[in-house]
Amino acid sequence: QAEDFLRAVPRLADSREGRLLSAKLEWDRGYRELALVQFRQLASELPQDAEVHRELHGHLRQQGLMDEARRRSLERQIAFPKEVGPRIELLHTYRQAGEAVRVAREADALLRDFAGDSAALLSLADFAANVGDVALMRRTVGEAAARGMELDPFALLRVETLVVARDFQGAVEAIRGCRAEFPAGERTHAGVLDSLQAAALLGLGDDSAATMF
Repeated sequence: QAEDFLRAVPRLADSREGRLLSAKLEWDRGYRELALVQFRQLASELPQDAEVHRELHGHLRQQGLMDEARRRSLERQIAFPKEVGPRIELLHTYRQAGEAVRVAREADALLRDFAGDSAALLSLADFAANVGDVALMRRTVGEAAARGMELDPFALLRVETLVVARDFQGAVEAIRGCRAEFPAGERTHAGVLDSLQAAALLGLGDDSAATMF
């Protein structure tokens, strides 16, 4: 139905968005080599499109094509030295390959090169949350605090890091601290914290309390 819609709307199937969606559809259908061909073609035509390259990199890693994923990340890092995206992609590549030393070294370089960039530090914190790297999250939060940045988003990502790392009790305690610090009536933060608390309580085996949250 999605493909029929793309073909039915003039020029939509040939647009950047339509082609990106088409590649995702082929991937989800199971035609992964065909999808990668389409992702690669888009990336070649749109060298500055960060989303397209992020999609390609993620699908390369899912397919286990680590050498190509690494090469493309390094190429983009050289071409766009002021962008944090390629650096984060490289971190994912090193971690998936089990290269802990390179992960640490690249994280050190990112913290050094983007020390005053709040968006870059949030991207690094998001990486730490996705992979459950508590030590890296602690360093990133410390850097943000030292720079006087807004810490609310980092606090939420820290809780997520603890959940992914399966430190469920630590996550519950961190959530308690967040609730005390965030402004009363802050619904966005409260909703995120409720979801994270439900996950942490499930991890602790407290299904009834998790259901309540």
